Amino acid sequence: MRMGPEGIACRGATVAGDWLVVAITSRYELNHELWGFNGQGWWLLAQRSAPQAIWPCPLGGAGNRDLIVFRHASTDYDLYRLKWRDKTLSTYASAGAWTSSLLDGGDPTRDKAWRAVGATFAQPANRGKSDSVDSVTIALEYSLDDGLTWVTAASQNTTAAATRTFTVQSAFATIPSARHLQLRVSWTSITDWAPVLTAVWAEYETLDNAPNRRRWELTVDAGDRNVRRDGQLDNQTGRQKIVALWDAWEARATLIFRDVDNDTDPVDYRVRIEEIDESVTKPSDAARWGESRVAITLAEV
Repeated sequence: MRMGPEGIACRGATVAGDWLVVAITSRYELNHELWGFNGQGWWLLAQRSAPQAIWPCPLGGAGNRDLIVFRHASTDYDLYRLKWRDKTLSTYASAGAWTSSLLDGGDPTRDKAWRAVGATFAQPANRGKSDSVDSVTIALEYSLDDGLTWVTAASQNTTAAATRTFTVQSAFATIPSARHLQLRVSWTSITDWAPVLTAVWAEYETLDNAPNRRRWELTVDAGDRNVRRDGQLDNQTGRQKIVALWDAWEARATLIFRDVDNDTDPVDYRVRIEEIDESVTKPSDAARWGESRVAITLAEV
């Protein structure tokens, strides 16, 4: 989790509204960011890919604003209010987000099945305009690839500015699995109030210790032109089957498995290959492609 500005270039700095404000080009994807320090910590005030935020200057409260930030190669500029004045002249941004660090359950070496995630909102007193009718949208997202892509787990619209405690949570219909999980909470459509995030949580089981999970042991006849259950010839060669099984085992990929009684009990199981052993019937077959028997052990995720 970032705790302050980390940049490769400074585009200006100033003191405005009791804040130290700096404009930088970030080392992360070269985004242009505006950071502020208020004595309690650094806060990311704005972020965009273009244009650059440059020359932050104090306004001294003119027009009920505290800061002006210019844009590179443009006559446009952005105005910021850093001091709360009243319920209608607040310091709320129109949108915002909080991103967690990588969550690994204290063990970064083992894969986990993530069962549920949630975010709790609470506050000791009303914040903003307590009688506001503005609808604020809260979204809870998760990432399994260190923030490269995000998936929405749950979202909620709330207009109850006086509501001090509520939870946004989700139990996954399809259980994601990974060593790390990252959470992001975002607020949109904000005018004069916003719920306060107090905690995020995630439930998980380490895959090695997950109780009451089905296991299957079976042998795959990896030969050419095998006949499938529907009576058709399998288009995959034996070698293609062998390579696919070994690749899935090495990548610890999650697969869909249908048991032998799937016709009468049509259930799809999400599994991983825990053990794999390839053998040939006769030593003389060792040099032949696609004539192996592959014994595998499947474990439900």
